Amino acid sequence: MLKYVIQCGTVVVTNGALNGILEPYHKEPIIGKMVKRPAILDEKLAEELHSLASPDDCYKTVVGKTMCTSDFYEGQGRLDRAFCDYNEEDKIKFLLKLQKAGVVNIEMKATTFAALTHYAGIKAAIVCVTFWID
Repeated sequence: MLKYVIQCGTVVVTNGALNGILEPYHKEPIIGKMVKRPAILDEKLAEELHSLASPDDCYKTVVGKTMCTSDFYEGQGRLDRAFCDYNEEDKIKFLLKLQKAGVVNIEMKATTFAALTHYAGIKAAIVCVTFWID
């Protein structure tokens, strides 16, 4: 069973970006060759941003990893798509795997941003707000 559920409206300060197979890399074809770059964020900056949160805030702020996918549906384990080759049990197993890896949210640009800023030598962090669409 899932240990925790991140509530809608939670602010997530990302301390690590993972791709859809839980690797801290961004892969991109460049002039016909696949280039794999480390998706590294500045953990100190993430902690500094997290320290700005207050217990008096009307929302919760957490620090954790963000998984990056290339789509809104299958890559995120959603079941509300016309094409879906897995079931609820598969989804829960995957979410448990994410949880074990420290992932607290899913989005679509984290590894790209982390890899690009790291490659450029720029200290960077990612802040997301969780939401759910029925």
